[in-house]
Amino acid sequence: SSFFKGDRIGVAIHLRLGDVASHSSRSSRMDRAVQQVSAIRKHLKQKGHPFEIVVLSQGIAANFAPLVDLGAQLRLNDDLFRTFHTLVSADILCMAKSSLSYAAGLLNQNTIIYEPFWHPKLPTWLNDANQLSV
Repeated sequence: SSFFKGDRIGVAIHLRLGDVASHSSRSSRMDRAVQQVSAIRKHLKQKGHPFEIVVLSQGIAANFAPLVDLGAQLRLNDDLFRTFHTLVSADILCMAKSSLSYAAGLLNQNTIIYEPFWHPKLPTWLNDANQLSV
């Protein structure tokens, strides 16, 4: 089962930080994550949709404080299969520059926000959370 708790819109934010710390071109940027989460929250609140945001990553909670401040739940260093299921089942998936994210995006039939990296963007995927129409 996924990490989502209820009948709200499930937003999964995948961040790749811990395992690629020495490869800045492959790691997620916290400022981009904060921008995307802020845009998603604003959009869903304006639409009146109840939602939950789950950040899936590796590391320590202190590194994710800006996202917690925006109301995100952290699922760090968790079971890979449950993490992948959460990414695949999310109503909105914010991808990381990661093959795990990419594979989840290929299987997820909902809204995907793509982060550019070496795997190509699919035509239905969004470039930015400001393009949401959910």
